[in-house]
Amino acid sequence: MHENKKSHLCGVCGRSLSDYRSLSRHKMTHSGERPHGCQVCGRRFKLPGTLRQHEKIHTERKDPCARKTYLTVHMRTHNGERPYKCTFCDKAFTQSHCLKTHMKSHQGAEAAT
Repeated sequence: MHENKKSHLCGVCGRSLSDYRSLSRHKMTHSGERPHGCQVCGRRFKLPGTLRQHEKIHTERKDPCARKTYLTVHMRTHNGERPYKCTFCDKAFTQSHCLKTHMKSHQGAEAAT
């Protein structure tokens, strides 16, 4: 290990790793094994550190308007602002992805113009 030798070989892909623990974790990428489960929602993870990070979503206070952009979009439901306007009809939307979805209904009209 101190000489940076990678003597632990993966039997599936041939990758060499420096120690048995790293090899064990690496093997999970092939097996799909997820031994660490969340006690709240049941979601499973390969590594305990990933589970610990996930568990924070269940305990930390959630603020739906934590980001200014989320608040801006949310406020459109109250003030009636619809900045994303269709160029083919008079419809307008509060979010750009709604306009993009709507534009698919005009695909035939786009080809004609």
